[in-house]
Amino acid sequence: MLLHNIKEKCKERGINIAQLERSAGLTSSTIYKWDKTIPAADKLSSVADVLGTTVKALLYGENEGGSKSA
Repeated sequence: MLLHNIKEKCKERGINIAQLERSAGLTSSTIYKWDKTIPAADKLSSVADVLGTTVKALLYGENEGGSKSA
């Protein structure tokens, strides 16, 4: 779910995962690894900042209004 939510936010912002990783100061393919591992809180927070959203929204698929995404 986390990777899916990140991809959706990237699509909304018109960027790809590689651009997001560079902007967040992550190494290549880091975000794709999160499909099978748990990210460090600071890295997830950096991604949320770049995407202009919250860690909660990335983790649980909630939009900024607090409701669940479809």
